[in-house]
Amino acid sequence: MKTLQKKENPRKAELVALSLEMRKKRRAGIDNAASPDELMYWESLGINDMILELYQEQAGTDDFRTFLDWLSSGYSVKKGEKGWVIWQRKRKAEKTEQNEKGEEVKDEFEFWALCYLFSIHQVEPVNPDRHEEE
Repeated sequence: MKTLQKKENPRKAELVALSLEMRKKRRAGIDNAASPDELMYWESLGINDMILELYQEQAGTDDFRTFLDWLSSGYSVKKGEKGWVIWQRKRKAEKTEQNEKGEEVKDEFEFWALCYLFSIHQVEPVNPDRHEEE
């Protein structure tokens, strides 16, 4: 049986590293919380929330949307723009493989896929005349 080597996504590797960094930052916030309110803040903060906050600082905006969200709002992503990567919600999937006896075995697993966001600075109106009127 031939096994396919999955090519590593460098954007995913960057997101994993950034997630680990944010996890350490959250842990430090929890360990050093000066009040119950501060402790509750750090405990409720998600990794994606922290990553998105960092992206907002870097991009100078808090208006991030997916490609399809921008499209449905009448905008298109400018050619050559790269998305800001965050985690999607946990997904379930199923993989079918053959065991040593040649029987098909289904393996269910969960994973987090990548989600690409684009900021307001990375898009342009599909119909500029329509957006000037608004």
